[in-house]
Amino acid sequence: MPMLEERRQSFLNSPDLPRLILVSAIPAITSGVVDMLYNTIDAMFIGHFVDNKALAAISVNIAIQAAFFAVGFLFIIGTNSNISRAMGANDLLRARTALVHGFYFCMLTTGLVTGAMLMNIDFVLIQVGALPEIMQFSKEYATTILWFVPINCGGLVLVGSIRAKGFTDLAMKVSLSGAIFNIILDALFIVGFGWGIRGAALATGIAQLLVFMFALRSVLKLYNFPLRFSKEIAFQGGLLKDIIQLGLPTGFRIAIFSLTYIIGNRYLREFGAETLAAYSITMRTAQLIMVFTVGMAAGMQPLIGYNYGANKFGRVKKIIRTSILLNLCFAIPLGITFFWAPAQIFQLFTPSIETIKIGQEAMRFIGTATCAYSIVFLTVDSLQAMGFHRLSLVVSTATPILICVGMITFTPLFGRIGVWMSYSVAYTSLMLVALIILYRESVKLDQKQLQTLSVE
Repeated sequence: MPMLEERRQSFLNSPDLPRLILVSAIPAITSGVVDMLYNTIDAMFIGHFVDNKALAAISVNIAIQAAFFAVGFLFIIGTNSNISRAMGANDLLRARTALVHGFYFCMLTTGLVTGAMLMNIDFVLIQVGALPEIMQFSKEYATTILWFVPINCGGLVLVGSIRAKGFTDLAMKVSLSGAIFNIILDALFIVGFGWGIRGAALATGIAQLLVFMFALRSVLKLYNFPLRFSKEIAFQGGLLKDIIQLGLPTGFRIAIFSLTYIIGNRYLREFGAETLAAYSITMRTAQLIMVFTVGMAAGMQPLIGYNYGANKFGRVKKIIRTSILLNLCFAIPLGITFFWAPAQIFQLFTPSIETIKIGQEAMRFIGTATCAYSIVFLTVDSLQAMGFHRLSLVVSTATPILICVGMITFTPLFGRIGVWMSYSVAYTSLMLVALIILYRESVKLDQKQLQTLSVE
């Protein structure tokens, strides 16, 4: 044990910051890529082997899925935090208790919301932007995939609990298995059996079920208990409240972003199914930058927290700067590709010339501006790691709010381009705000470092 702790300290204090950050970030980046593959592969098969209207229907369902991700990640973040702290204190019982609470209440909450949606599915789909011409496709996809939502969210909690216990490689393998099965089942159900959009939803659902089963099997072994409430693991209202409070900021942020999808769909549906399809592809593709950024944030956050707690403020400043530069090394080339070669990207998803034409203008606004938003995201996570939760919450929630305000303002003036502009303006303006905040915090870190040296 002392040797492991010595190795951990040596790793955390390594002078090679780029390597240190990347080693910490790669598992999270890989997991993000795997999660992204589910919807991306579905979209590719649907665009080429079903119908462009079905591709537009996927855009409508993104908003519904994002809402469930908000609930799921609320429980994932809160549960993982409790498990990590309990394991750090060698309190296995508390870790098990947190896992049971997070797992069952996540499935219960998403199950109740799913049931309510299924009973009012037509109303829900209209509210999130479904057109009459794509309603049947939207309904087929939603009424299939919604049955798997509680299983998917419960599986995400289980995979998170594997990661929280330190087995990041195992968590990555479990998630990757689902992506591989999804690709195989998409080909079988859509191309082989001709089941169309319902086949795509079923392929994703079954892949999520398999991830759930693999994760459950791993958790039962790692935590060595039957994963249920018992005399030893009784319901604790305080623990459930703590899980919800810890996960609420992340869940709230994702929930507000789901609102931008809904508003975007509602404004864009008047321009037809081709525009909705282009919107769907653009948002999925732009997420590639954010997958790397989210992974980079996951890699830098514990390093910032560790060094900030150790009063190594100069090193904190270097970690933030290095993380942003590493992120830009990936984001800028992708942003240039989004600007200069959007047609080639869209051809991977659809043969429709009209969708590709609309998608080019959308990608040049949204895809390129996502580079700017990646800096905002890293700024928010840096603030969280240093304990500035209120400021980080203000900046993170300002992004979707500005997007929504932009849509309301620009769309009546510029049509569908107004929707693309709303993302670009919000991302760019908040990047400038983030840079100002980073500069201000950088000055404060320098001052704290000087104070620390003077005390020593």
